[in-house]
Amino acid sequence: MKESVIIFGINNYSMQIRNNLIAAQIKPILCDNDRERIIKYSEEQEEEAFYLSQANLEILKEKEIEKVHAILINIEDDSQKLIYAINIRKKYPNLKIVAAIENTDLKQSFYNAGVIYTLSKEEISAKIAASFLFEKDVAIYLNDLCRYSDSAEEDDIIQYRLKKNSKALEFKYNDLFFFLKEKYNVVLIGFSRFDQRTNKEILYRNPSENVKILAGDELILICNNFSRAKIEEEI
Repeated sequence: MKESVIIFGINNYSMQIRNNLIAAQIKPILCDNDRERIIKYSEEQEEEAFYLSQANLEILKEKEIEKVHAILINIEDDSQKLIYAINIRKKYPNLKIVAAIENTDLKQSFYNAGVIYTLSKEEISAKIAASFLFEKDVAIYLNDLCRYSDSAEEDDIIQYRLKKNSKALEFKYNDLFFFLKEKYNVVLIGFSRFDQRTNKEILYRNPSENVKILAGDELILICNNFSRAKIEEEI
């Protein structure tokens, strides 16, 4: 597996995320602030999880934190999630922090604490449910895209970071869109770019056709596993 993600908080939602990460060839590293849950998880899954609390955040260094793609904070209480996010950000300023929250009114507080993205289970499921009521086919397609595929023919939404020597750097956005579609049957739907001024990733949804693609940009693509493998090999 090429990358790893730390999941803090062991519950049913975490396990679904864990299984999808494994299917995507990303290593999940689970931890919790409850020792009984850790023991139960280790016995059931036959793999280790570790204990994490406010008093031992230093243990994250032992997990080669500089190589971890992100940490998902998914313990029970939103206020505790926020406190952990603040303290983890203080100790590990370069770590990407994602929080699964219950109260969407707290989104801005989490962003102020250095969380790069908040997940709301109710908000996501409500949007998909509303789509099923009015745009059934859109909802079905979205639901399929959100589920990681184990078939080479099924489509997924993926994010792919461009290397310094990538062929894609020769293109403007519109030209790259048609190149990827014609050669790989892949649909480019946007990209993200790190902004040095704000020290944040900026997401470009369907940007201007004249935007030039740069090294380090992360393309957002709809493709199947076969096309993904070709792109990772050739782009």
